[in-house]
Amino acid sequence: MIRLSVLMITFNEAENLPRALASVPFADQVVVVDSGSTDRTADLARAAGARVEVRPFTDYADQRNAALALCDGDLVLALDADEEVTPDLAMELVALKRLSPGVLPAAWRLHRRSLIFGRWFVAGGTQHDRPVRLFQRGQARWLDPIHEHLHVDGPIGGLAGDLRHLTYPTLAGYFERFNRYTSREAAMLQARGRRAAWWRFVLIPPARFLKQFIVQAGFRDGGAGLLYALFSSWYDIVKYAKLRELSRPFGTPPDPPGNGR
Repeated sequence: MIRLSVLMITFNEAENLPRALASVPFADQVVVVDSGSTDRTADLARAAGARVEVRPFTDYADQRNAALALCDGDLVLALDADEEVTPDLAMELVALKRLSPGVLPAAWRLHRRSLIFGRWFVAGGTQHDRPVRLFQRGQARWLDPIHEHLHVDGPIGGLAGDLRHLTYPTLAGYFERFNRYTSREAAMLQARGRRAAWWRFVLIPPARFLKQFIVQAGFRDGGAGLLYALFSSWYDIVKYAKLRELSRPFGTPPDPPGNGR
């Protein structure tokens, strides 16, 4: 029978991790690479039987590839701590374990349903969210430091079951991740020599809003869809504003103007 490893990278995920781990009881191995959590993430993972390694965070692709190197399964399922496998998807994965690796594709796309601001989204681009998350070990590895993706050597199939993703359950969680990701992207752009051109502040935000809310039918998700499209349109503004700050620090402000005396 095919062995299946579940791969996770974590940092302060004690609230989400038990739900994710409980959704994969069929896994033959669970590997958790933690970036030095200050909560009970590592302890909870060990208590659930996972192999836990603590590794300083470098970038997302590097962290996932380090976790992949610890997996020994024929198949590897990459799962985030804020995701869970649905029963239908679990049945498909168990069925795959009974097959021969030689008759299987190199990897599979999984449909991911997103919980955003308290609502399960059906549009706004989420309907096209089918990341490659399951693959045969030795036929895929991650590339790109922030919005990492799997490079697969071979054909990619698909499964019908869903991953549930608690993407942004709350506004506070959204803005915490928003701030972290825009800072990391700005640093990456600076390292690549990118400049904060003025037109990016003017043209990209309205284009992003129109695409997400109108073209991708984000209006079908009601008020939550409107908020998500508005906030998404600001992502590039903040990212390039942070790039400008990195490239041309504002420095010490001048003395304030006099009061006329």
